[in-house]
Amino acid sequence: YQRRVHGQEWAFKSKSQVDIILKGLNPLTEMYSCLKADVPVVDDPTTYENKEAVAKLQRSSQVIICGQALSHCVNFSTRDLVTMWPQERLGDLHLAVNGSSPVDGFHEEAKKFIEFAQSKGLKVVKFVEGELVYSI
Repeated sequence: YQRRVHGQEWAFKSKSQVDIILKGLNPLTEMYSCLKADVPVVDDPTTYENKEAVAKLQRSSQVIICGQALSHCVNFSTRDLVTMWPQERLGDLHLAVNGSSPVDGFHEEAKKFIEFAQSKGLKVVKFVEGELVYSI
C-alpha cells in the first residue's frame, strides 16, 4: 500500500514542489478560504491573511486555481487572493473551471463566482487532455 500525497505525481513529472495550505484548523471560526478565516480569532495568527502563501504565489508567472468546491472554498479563496494580489497582475490568475465543481444546490453561486472572476480579469480556462485551453 502506497499513500499518495496531493500533487505527488505532478510534482515528480514537473520536477516542482507542491505546497499544501492547511485551513480550518481553529474550531472557533469558519474558514472557507485557504487564505483567511471568515472571522479571525484574535490570538490565532492562522486565521488572519496568509501573506506568506500569497507571496509564494506571486513569484510565479501564472497561478492555476482549481479544487473543491467551486461554490465555496475555491470561491472564497479566489476572492481573498484577488484582494491581496497586485491588480496589474490579475491576468496571471487562471481559474480552471473543469478542475472544480459546485456543491449540489449551489450552481448559481458558482456561476456568479465565475462571472466575478472574469470581471476582475482572471483567465477562465479548462483542462483538455492535461493542457490548459484559454478560450472557453
